[in-house]
Amino acid sequence: MARKSPLGIEGTGLSYRDLDERGRPTVAMARARDERGAWQCKRFPVTSWHRDGSPVLPEGAVEWARATRRTFIRGEAVAIAATFQDHADLLATNLAAAGVSDQRAAFIRSIAKALEAEGVTDMRSDVFPARVRTWITGLKAGWSMPADAKNRRTSSTPLAAPTRNKVLTACRQVTGLAVKKRRLAFDPLAELPRFREVTRQKPLFSIAELRQMVGDEARDHANHELAELTTAITARMDAGDLRVAAIKAVAKARKEHWASIYNALKRPAQPDPWWLACCLLVYTGCRAAEAMHLRWEWVKFTERIITLKLTDDYDSKTDSERLIPLEPELAAILLPIRRDIGHILPPEIRAGGSGVKKRKSSENGKGAQDYTAAFGRFLNRINMEIGDRTAHSLRHCYITMKLARADMNVERLRKAVGHMDFSTTMGYGTLSQMFEAEVDGWPDATLWLRRDPSLHAIEPKSGRTHR
Repeated sequence: MARKSPLGIEGTGLSYRDLDERGRPTVAMARARDERGAWQCKRFPVTSWHRDGSPVLPEGAVEWARATRRTFIRGEAVAIAATFQDHADLLATNLAAAGVSDQRAAFIRSIAKALEAEGVTDMRSDVFPARVRTWITGLKAGWSMPADAKNRRTSSTPLAAPTRNKVLTACRQVTGLAVKKRRLAFDPLAELPRFREVTRQKPLFSIAELRQMVGDEARDHANHELAELTTAITARMDAGDLRVAAIKAVAKARKEHWASIYNALKRPAQPDPWWLACCLLVYTGCRAAEAMHLRWEWVKFTERIITLKLTDDYDSKTDSERLIPLEPELAAILLPIRRDIGHILPPEIRAGGSGVKKRKSSENGKGAQDYTAAFGRFLNRINMEIGDRTAHSLRHCYITMKLARADMNVERLRKAVGHMDFSTTMGYGTLSQMFEAEVDGWPDATLWLRRDPSLHAIEPKSGRTHR
């Protein structure tokens, strides 16, 4: 247990020295930490003593110790040049040196630049926390993009609470760095409350929609559509219309723009290039970037396992490798097109394109940051609406369908989907009821989206029939 300071002030000390002829101390040495955290001492003469010879606390010692302690707590002298922008630049430099993505460093610098434009620089100011919170509260979508950016948002949509908390966390990282560098004695944003986040149910696809995505009709929709359009246009031309007039008449009948008909006619009669990507997302439960960069050499058909490895062509959220069960339906899809090495998906898809129109910029297959736009175009081609769902929603569907099984081993599922915490996996169970009625009727724990669930399933290893 720490000994109480004789001055009655935490972080201070007091000692006596220089005895006179009667053995009484004549000098009191008060000690306290200064603004740099170093111990400072000051001499105070002792002018009176108690009857037992013990010294009386000199006048001014307590006041000096208290003032020094207050300066140490506030860090005033050192923090004169401790601007938020300087430490934000230092933090961004440290992140870049540590190999963190450039986007994070750019995000930190954009916050510092925006706060500087608002005149928020001095972290010692008593109003600094309030001004930071006011600034975050007033942020709109696209705030970090330059004013002359071509893709800058024009809407004035306020930021959602989770996004505001991300900005607040970044600000706390800057002030926390100032504390570690001993430029601030305490974090001024430490007690700033987080923005309240409203818990909403994650939008999922129904099993019927998932069946439509991975079905053969979705894969070959271009062939069917081309055949239907050709038949309709030929019928109009046989009736006496010219080709252009026939196409516009067909477009009017289908309530579409005539340019959409031309685009459909130019589309090659081959499987939709995004169909395989969609199947990988549905059957593996991978994050979008992980599924897009799966390689053939990672797929072990005999062991029924996919080994997800770390590579330089995409960023992994957890920086960890894992094993993913190879679903029987996915194995049946991959076996006819199996290769020994290389990416499963073409460069155009990995780069975030739709695969329908080739782009020279995507020939290197560099990973995209988001695949929702391309995924939404695929759904439009198969007459489905994406709504407020994203490509990541397919991962949510995979986990939720697995949790809907009464006999599911949650620990196995946690390792398969790459969750570090057991509670993260269990958090997906809130919507499992929407799948339970149908999933419980499946003969085994694998996904039955392309097969008739009423049929008995025979396990390849044991040959046992489920009844």
